[in-house]
Amino acid sequence: MSFRQRIHFLLVHTLGLSNQEAKKIISSGELNLNGKEIFDNIVLGTYDKVIYKGEVIHPTQQFFYYAYNKPIGIECSMRKDVEGTLGNVLPAALKDLGYCGRLDKASEGLMLFTNDGHTIRRLTQPGKSIWKRYEVVLEKPVDEALLKLFENGTLVAGKMSLPARVKKLGSHQLAIFLQEGKNKQIRRMCYTGGNYVCSLKRTDIGPIQLGQLKPLEFRILTQEEMLFIRNLGSI
Repeated sequence: MSFRQRIHFLLVHTLGLSNQEAKKIISSGELNLNGKEIFDNIVLGTYDKVIYKGEVIHPTQQFFYYAYNKPIGIECSMRKDVEGTLGNVLPAALKDLGYCGRLDKASEGLMLFTNDGHTIRRLTQPGKSIWKRYEVVLEKPVDEALLKLFENGTLVAGKMSLPARVKKLGSHQLAIFLQEGKNKQIRRMCYTGGNYVCSLKRTDIGPIQLGQLKPLEFRILTQEEMLFIRNLGSI
């Protein structure tokens, strides 16, 4: 484990203390970690709260987490010199944040915005078992061959897709659950299966749900959703 993640490093580089001063403070019990006194040079997690003399010294940055409903026709780009981009339609609270859960211009639904780079990396890192739910309306009726294609995986942009979960919602409608997010993956897989996507909406990222959010609306994550965010490191 890197020494940069230990509390001694935090004291030296955040408060400007000497090594000896940092050691003395740690052993004195003056530090409070998540509501408890500590006496050891422990490793800090991203969301551990450290208080010294009544002041929060870790996290050194306040993190924000929002769910956002991207409408159809908006490109996932922060450019402001091009019409029809996120950079032109986002509310002020989200403009300086990063996002994860890119959606193509013709798709709509749930995206997450945060200034927490750790969370963005965890949510977009390949191989993480984070299921994302999509509601898809197709041009032709759903057949068994298409269902099997999603369940078994197929080539997408030259690489084999992971097995997906799929549930038939109607004659032309599916709920599709993916653990990955290749570019236009669902559209390409449906095309391979001889069908065409008429509409695509992402409704869930893990336990985080779009809910009643209307296009262009956003909300702060709930306590239950934040617990999922904090546990991402163990997934």
